[in-house]
Amino acid sequence: MNAYHIYLEHELPFDDCAALIRKLLNVNAENTSKYQKEQKRYGENYGDVYYLFEVLGMEIYFVMNKNEMLESDYEEYPYYLILHINNFSEKVLGSNLAAYIYHYLIFNKFKSALEP
Repeated sequence: MNAYHIYLEHELPFDDCAALIRKLLNVNAENTSKYQKEQKRYGENYGDVYYLFEVLGMEIYFVMNKNEMLESDYEEYPYYLILHINNFSEKVLGSNLAAYIYHYLIFNKFKSALEP
């Protein structure tokens, strides 16, 4: 499973930005996996508060770019997505899926950077 990072800046606060991302990516309000139904989560390994969305064979983590999760090369972006794409989707779509999401978010008024 490969991971792709999409760094984001938007005028909305974190929770509102998560709701907008959920809407834009057409993600259900609840994850399908029984052990991780809740999307808003808490964990020090992801910088305290974060979101986990399941869609199209991916786990998408939406995190704040600070503290333990700080990516200093992209510190001008307050948030980022971590896309974990399953093996099937990786073989079929791979980095094209990450690039599509990146461009779609830009189209929808996000300032964004894609880390290969």
